[in-house]
This record gives sequence, structure tokens and C-alpha cells, in this order.
Amino acid sequence: MAECPFCKEKVGANDFLPSEEAVCPACGNRPPSSPPPEPWWVSAASLEPIEPKAAPPDGSWTPPAAPETKKPVVAQMAPPKPTAAPKPNPPESVPAAAPAPLSPPSSSPPPPRMVPSPPRLPFRTVSADDDDDEEEPPSLLDRLRSLDFGSALALLCFSVALLFRSFDALEPFVKPIATLGLLAGLLGGTLPALWRRTKAVVPSLLSMLCLVVLLFVGSWPGFSSPPPPLVTVPLNKKGMAAHQAAGADDWVDASANAVKRGDVRMEIVSVQIGPVDLKRNSSASPSAERYLTIRLRASYEGVVFHQTPYEPWSDRAEAPSKHSPTLTDNQGHTYAQKTFDPGWKVVGRADLDALNPGHQVKDVLVYPVPAGEVEYLRLTLPASAFGLDGDFRLQIPRSMIRGLVKGGGP
Repeated sequence: MAECPFCKEKVGANDFLPSEEAVCPACGNRPPSSPPPEPWWVSAASLEPIEPKAAPPDGSWTPPAAPETKKPVVAQMAPPKPTAAPKPNPPESVPAAAPAPLSPPSSSPPPPRMVPSPPRLPFRTVSADDDDDEEEPPSLLDRLRSLDFGSALALLCFSVALLFRSFDALEPFVKPIATLGLLAGLLGGTLPALWRRTKAVVPSLLSMLCLVVLLFVGSWPGFSSPPPPLVTVPLNKKGMAAHQAAGADDWVDASANAVKRGDVRMEIVSVQIGPVDLKRNSSASPSAERYLTIRLRASYEGVVFHQTPYEPWSDRAEAPSKHSPTLTDNQGHTYAQKTFDPGWKVVGRADLDALNPGHQVKDVLVYPVPAGEVEYLRLTLPASAFGLDGDFRLQIPRSMIRGLVKGGGP
């Protein structure tokens, strides 16, 4: 049994072997390693006294031989096998440098080697008001507050010009206001910004907006552009047909041509005599009497998208037309439009509509039946129904009127 030097507990002899990390199972300490003790027989032989033997009778004495002591057998670990050291890599062949020229020895030490210092950051004063977060970009309201006087005046003129464009009575003031905004943006915003070498994006943009309004919106006061010319468009012809200009007093044959003024094209679809289809609520029924019915169709042929409002040519019992057409015959008779009782609507007639690319406007005119001896009818349609100047002048030949009997009447 062995004794722990810390807790004095008797433990097994194998717990403190020098070749292992000994730990006391009682206290958990690790005593220092010590060489193994000698065998008990070695220590006992060294402690036994050697008694002298009696001398022989002849008087000769031989010293006793020392007792043989057995050397303790200590287990030794076999030495590790020598391992071959890794062979070093062969030195790379370096071309021999040219011998440096001999210089006389100098007693002064070599100059110190200069190490480049890292670049220094620009000095920045840190105040208590600095925030770690990044500054938020300014809002639109903050940008408007920071506008100079010229840019603010240009923005105001641009907004007022667009507002005046919505009213026909104020349209002549659109271009003067846009001119004022253009001058204010250039002289009061852009040029001072360039002089101060600051950003001139906002005043330049506002000046360009005022320039666009000046060039394309409204009209100058006191100047009225002439009405667009009247042009005839051939019908029922294959391929492309050339448009021909028509005079102010010319009548266009409605059976062979359509008329065009500006971007609005007008044509007569059909002319017939017979009952008129009327509709009330969801029920439809023909009229008891026969009338002359003229069906019209208008289309937009402009290049730029534009929506043109249309006010009907047809009369209603409760709302007569503001642009009433005129129908006459070759004998000089004038015909008035026929109206029906309130609540009845002519099938195919539009109340209020707008003309734009891809959408056609249709209307139906109802007149009394003309006399059977007429040779032609002349229809004058005011172009003011589309906001244009001038008229559409169409002549309806007798051959185009379906249901007209020679020598007959209504």
C-alpha cells in the first residue's frame, strides 16, 4: 500500500506509478512522480549485521567474503527506433551574382532603413452632435423649401399655366405665364447656381418644363390660327389614294368620298327612308311614321394621341343641339330635325362621347321625308362639335338615298 502525501490515505501501489499520471482517488490531487523504491531484499541485506567468525586454530584468518547481493531488475522500455530524418530539399540553383566592387572599409555605420509610414486619414473634428447612423436623404418637401426665388417662381408659373389650360377663357394667358416662368428659371435659378458653382439641376429642369408649355400648350392672345383645310378622302378604293384639297365653297360627294378637317375624318355611312328604331328603357320598337335617317361616323386620324370631346349634332326634345346641322335640297327647301317624346331614344345615337385613336363617334340625324323630285341633298355639319373651325360640307346624291320613290312624297 502507498500513502498519499496530501490526504495520508492508503491507496494501491499501482496508483502512483511513475510512468503514468497518478491521481489520488480520495482527494483527487496528483502527487509528484518519484523513482521506484528499491526491492525489499536489497534494503534488508544492507541492514543485516555481519557477524565475525572464529579464528582458525592455526592462527590464520581469512576475511569473510561479502555476501552476494542481487541487483534489482528494473524493467526498461526499449529505446525508440530511430526514424530517418527527412531529406532537405536541394537548394535552388541561383545564378551567381556579379561580384560587387570592393570598397574601402568604412568606420561609419550603414544608414538606417526607411520604412514607409501608413497613409494618414484626414483630420475630422468629432462633436457631440454627430450621429453614428447615416443621414437620411432629404425629402421632397425639404427640397422645395430649399428652392431659390427664381426656381420657385418657375414652378409656380408652370403650375398656373397648366391650370389655365383647363379653361377656355384663360387659355390666352398660358403662353405669357410660361414665358415668365422660363425667364425666372434661367435668370433667377440656373445662372446664379452656375455662378456660385452649385447644383443647377432643379432650376434647369423647371425651365425646361416651362419651355415645353410655351411651345406646345395654349395659343398667343390676339392670334388665331386659320382653320385646317378641308380634304377629301376617296372611299371604296383599293390601295392608297391621294387626298385632294377642297375649297371653302366646294361640296364633296358623300357617296364616293369622306371629308377630313385637321385630324377628324367624317363620312356618311347610310341614308334611307323608313321607320326609325326607337328605344325606351330596355324595349325597342320602330316608329309609326317614315323618316329620312342619316347615319354619320367620325374617326380620329392624328399622329399624336389626343382626346377630342364631341357634342352631338342631333336634336333632342329636352336638349337641342348647340351645333345644329343644316339640310337643304336642290330646290332650296330647308329641313328641320325631327324630335321624339322624352324617354325615347334613337338607336345608334350617342349622347356624349369623345374622339380618340381607336374609338369612333357615331350619330344619327332624323329629318322629314323629302319630295320625290329632289336630285340631291346638301348637309352642312359644323366642325365646332369637335372644337374645330369651319364646316364639313357633304352632298348626298339621289342614288344614295334608299327608299326614295320617284314622284312620291312622304
